[in-house]
Amino acid sequence: MRRLLIALAFVPFLVSACGGSSPTAPTPCTITPAQTAVNVSATAGSTAIPVQAGSSCAWTVTSSQPWLTITSGTGATGVATVTFSVAENTGEARTATVTIGGVVVTVTQAAGLPPVVLNGNPPNPVVGVAYNFQFTAQGATGSFTYSYETGVGFPPIGIQLNQNGTLTGTAINTNAGTFGVCVADSTGRQSCRRFTLTPQPPATTGGAANGNWSGTIVLQVGCTAPLPSNYPWTAIIRTAANGGTEMVVSVPRALVFNEVHPLTITGQRLTFTVDFDSLYTFVADFSADFRSLSGTFTGGNCNIPPTIVIPSGTWNGTKQ
Repeated sequence: MRRLLIALAFVPFLVSACGGSSPTAPTPCTITPAQTAVNVSATAGSTAIPVQAGSSCAWTVTSSQPWLTITSGTGATGVATVTFSVAENTGEARTATVTIGGVVVTVTQAAGLPPVVLNGNPPNPVVGVAYNFQFTAQGATGSFTYSYETGVGFPPIGIQLNQNGTLTGTAINTNAGTFGVCVADSTGRQSCRRFTLTPQPPATTGGAANGNWSGTIVLQVGCTAPLPSNYPWTAIIRTAANGGTEMVVSVPRALVFNEVHPLTITGQRLTFTVDFDSLYTFVADFSADFRSLSGTFTGGNCNIPPTIVIPSGTWNGTKQ
């Protein structure tokens, strides 16, 4: 009886070992990114990484740094593409990781580009005087393009900003203008600065034009041969007692000696009248440094029957 019980006790073990079924081992889920090291530039942008995996293999994706954002979702099943974006880097080179189903992809972003810096402080223009100022920039890469900062304003009327960074034109009044200038490089990085320009009143003889002058009046059209005929002149330009400007002029050939005549100077334009054989009007433009002038004159008349001749010509001068 004892032998039978022992034999029966081994029957289940033998059945299980020889004729039963056992659990199937799980199939490995292999995740294979196309690359495990990615280098990106300092500028903001996006990158795509193809991922190979079995059709039923589910996987997740995460980022280790806030400047690297996964844009394709938190995961996928089977074959897919992981995309991520990086923010612009303005400092040293940096590294983050993207973990795709347990596989680590290292992302290295290059050091930031140097900042774009707008140089120069434009001087105030002078009403009626041609203006030209060149902004410059440094930093970043490629060529620079200049533009107005949106919503800030514009230079004084008559002055404009060009894409090459020049301010050009001629101010027409003394009204100030506040405006912003932006400079961008070829990557789109930019910086802006704001300026206020206040045009100054035209220069008067109380400043640059005062002093001793001499030159030549050239009669081109007239009644006395030969023509053209030269008339040397000398003058002192000074501030008048009434605060205006006057000229003490001598033209010996025209029998004019130390005559005092009021002057009008607007910007770099000078006008005055003088009575030789009749009343003449002289107009001239000063050079930018008020060291020389040149212009024209006309006036009077003389009869050469049957023609009435209006004398005219040119004149010039140099500050002594």
